[in-house]
Amino acid sequence: MRKVPSSSRYDLRDVTFIIPVHLDSPIRLRNLQHNLHHLLTLFESKVLIGEQKPVDAPTLLSALAAFAGQFEYFEMQAGTPDNPFHHTRLVNQLLARVQTPLVCNLDCDAVFSLRQYLIAVQLLRWGAAEFVLPYDDRAVHVPEEKQLAVLETLAIRPLCEDEISTFAEFVFRGYSVGGALFAVTTIYRQGGGENESFLGWGWEDHEHIVRFEKLGYRLRRVPGDFYHLSHPRTATSSDQHAHYDANWRELQRIIAMSSADLRSEVDSWYWLR
Repeated sequence: MRKVPSSSRYDLRDVTFIIPVHLDSPIRLRNLQHNLHHLLTLFESKVLIGEQKPVDAPTLLSALAAFAGQFEYFEMQAGTPDNPFHHTRLVNQLLARVQTPLVCNLDCDAVFSLRQYLIAVQLLRWGAAEFVLPYDDRAVHVPEEKQLAVLETLAIRPLCEDEISTFAEFVFRGYSVGGALFAVTTIYRQGGGENESFLGWGWEDHEHIVRFEKLGYRLRRVPGDFYHLSHPRTATSSDQHAHYDANWRELQRIIAMSSADLRSEVDSWYWLR
């Protein structure tokens, strides 16, 4: 794929996008390819992709050959049979490699309109927040056959309501906190990064929002939707995996803690050393 000239992209050289990946389906790889193209077309920034895969599986590098030289890659040690994807640990290992003042922890299936990215970054640059979710509550799920059309529009503007009715597989109107988190890099680390007590998928995004706010950091939201590139829910990305209930209990434990006790615990977390 031809590298887009820097002169035609927005300058986000102070931002690193970190994308943790576990390819549990071919559709997940397709989503990553679409997302990477979206980012590299819009922004001059750093992109760091981390992968956790089975020992005998090939890396995703060959599948991303079209983007060669436009991102960095990190492979984490393979997981265990009961925990093939330690999402929180992979994010922390990516976060430790970030050298820019700002960072975005981005799911490979999460995309946003151009202005949502830009507003999120500007809020951090202005010192108006330490953490920013680049959307408000609504999540728009986009099926495979509509994704390219949606991404072409998002490169210019958000979808209007009629377009959402046309393109969306369904719309979740509840409380969304996953998908992407922009942050001041040093504060993300000081706040504990990701809680590695969470295994697999589920509730880790809720926990870090609770924790950062309880520790006194400012969180802002950007007006706009969270566009989710649809994919199958496998054992590692649904509420059927072995650690889902334990993750819920860990979230409730963090919620119940005082700010002082939480600060003391976070300062003791071994993965921050």
